[in-house]
Amino acid sequence: MDKLKNAIDFHDLTFILICALCTLLLISGFKYLKFTEGADEGYYLRYATLINENGCPFFPALFKIYISDTRNWIFPNPLRVAFIAISAIWVGIFGKTYTALSFLSLFSYLLTLAISYYFSAKYFGKRIALLFTALLAFSPLYMAMARRALADSTANFFSVLSLWLLFDMVNDRKRHKHFIFAVVFTLAILTKETAVLLSIVFVPYLLVRKYALKKEVLINDLLCATVYPFLAAGAVYLMASCSISHTAEVIKIILVSPSTNRYAILYSSGPWFRYIVDFILLSPWTFLLATGFFFAHFLTKENHEKTLYFSMVFVLYFCSFNFFAKNIRYVMLLDVPIRLFCVLMITKIIENRSIRYGHIFLYIFVMSIALYDYLSFRNLFVIYGIYDPASSMLFKVWRFIPFR
Repeated sequence: MDKLKNAIDFHDLTFILICALCTLLLISGFKYLKFTEGADEGYYLRYATLINENGCPFFPALFKIYISDTRNWIFPNPLRVAFIAISAIWVGIFGKTYTALSFLSLFSYLLTLAISYYFSAKYFGKRIALLFTALLAFSPLYMAMARRALADSTANFFSVLSLWLLFDMVNDRKRHKHFIFAVVFTLAILTKETAVLLSIVFVPYLLVRKYALKKEVLINDLLCATVYPFLAAGAVYLMASCSISHTAEVIKIILVSPSTNRYAILYSSGPWFRYIVDFILLSPWTFLLATGFFFAHFLTKENHEKTLYFSMVFVLYFCSFNFFAKNIRYVMLLDVPIRLFCVLMITKIIENRSIRYGHIFLYIFVMSIALYDYLSFRNLFVIYGIYDPASSMLFKVWRFIPFR
């Protein structure tokens, strides 16, 4: 019993309670969900059902069906082999329904919180980890995607796990960590192909670590962040499609179709600062405090590798997605550095002012922001029932433009 008490302290117990609370809040709203068969959710359920009923040998047929009809090109593509396979197993167990896929998203959301708490506790301490994951748990974007029958929450889990595993791999050297990271990064790519852009973060970080921070970087680190996952994902694509030409055709469609997709042109385009506006519309206090920490970090010339790493994630991941169709759910991963920086900023403010009982004010401050974020989620995604958090919908709900 004493060992159990030592293993689970106040922070761990509070984290578990936060997860339980968020789960109850989300499940209670499932009854209000409306699913759209002709949208992405319909395609994901169709893919999952076909693979569940026909097995993996049906994947080549999915590629052919997708390529043969131009109407399919604006919807999820069959390169998302890992998500389709996971969802096929999931609906086989829990039923071939949209609600079952929503529970898969909820499960992925909880896994994201768990791994974020574990790694942030390891590198930032349990107090910061608890406050950070509390803000992450009440992220309007995370809660919104945790209830939809979409791939976003599951894809985000593998991407966030890849993010933490790379940092852990180079800072806690153990043989098996290269293999685990390479496998998880491959799964991230196979869940949603845009995960390849994580390499735009990983490679510069490894180079900065080696040449600026003068720390050890192995050739295997770079290979695991680029070559191995790309080759593995490519091999899976070829096995799934049974044709180099079909794989190449789908990749071509992914790159070209947004320019002819009317919805993408109308609702997923805009200037480079569109993501900034969207994050402010969803969670203004969190984003503004995080931005404050980001600039304060560089002005004070602090050289902590942890904050440098997440600063590079914040900048490079943001920049890389500005070259494609813009939708805030595509950059869910950015909520990790944003909410981590928010907590670090609040902590810095309280510490610099030497506030008596500062730790109590710290918890109250973070709880207030979490409550604001939850109310924002409820207003946007439950009361007004936003399906796709495009900028236009956020502007309408907040009455910046007429709601029709």
